[in-house]
Amino acid sequence: SSWEGIRATPRAMALYGRTDRASPARSRSIATRVGALALFLAVSVPCGRSAIDFVCGALTRTPKRPQLRQGPAVQLHARWKTPAKGPSESPDAAAWKESAAVLVKEVEGCTEQDAEAFLREGFAWTRSSKRFWRSARKEALPDVEIVQAAVQWLKERDLATRSWMEKFPEAIGLSVEELDRCRETAPSYLKQEAVFLKSIKANPKLLGKNYDCLEDHDACQGFCSRCWNT
Repeated sequence: SSWEGIRATPRAMALYGRTDRASPARSRSIATRVGALALFLAVSVPCGRSAIDFVCGALTRTPKRPQLRQGPAVQLHARWKTPAKGPSESPDAAAWKESAAVLVKEVEGCTEQDAEAFLREGFAWTRSSKRFWRSARKEALPDVEIVQAAVQWLKERDLATRSWMEKFPEAIGLSVEELDRCRETAPSYLKQEAVFLKSIKANPKLLGKNYDCLEDHDACQGFCSRCWNT
C-alpha cells in the first residue's frame, strides 16, 4: 500500500504516466506516508539511502514536457494566414503605384491603404478575389489603362466612391467591355438603364455578372462567379 501511495502523488503520477489527479488533502496525507516510509527504509534497510533518493526524486522531479511538432494541418493553417506578397514588392512596382495613385485621385474618399486593398482584389491577389476571377486572372500586375477606364466608367454613373468600392473592389479590374456586357446579359427586368443602375448601386456584386450559361448552353459551364443564374 505504501508503494501505491507513492504512485498517487502528483509528482509520482507524472513520473509513472498517470493522468488522474489526487486532491490536495489526499496529496498531503500521501506525502506524510511517503516520508515515514523513506525514514523507515533509511534506518532499517542497508540500501535506504537509495530509497530516500528515489522517493525524494519522485516528489521533486518535474517531468520534461515533450516538444510539440506542428502537424500538416497546423502548418497549412499558418500558411493561409500568411498574407500574399503584393505587386508593390515586385520589380514592376511602378505600375502598382501608378494604379494606386489613380484610385486615390479619382475615387471619392479613397486612401492609399484603400487603393492597395482594391488593387489586390481587382487583380486576384487575395483568396476571395481568386474565387471570382478563377482561371481568368491570378496575381496579375495592375494595368493602369484598365484601372483608369474602369474608374471613369464608374464615375459616369456616380459609383466611384469608397463605400461602393468596398463592396465590390473587383470592379476596378474589369474592362469596359466586361462592364458593358453586364447589362447586355442581364435578365430582361434589369435591362432598362434606370433599373440596372439602381440594382448595381444596391448590390454592387451584380456588376460582376456578364455571362448566362443557360442562354447558349444546356448546362453549367463553370463560370458561376460571373453567371446570372447563380
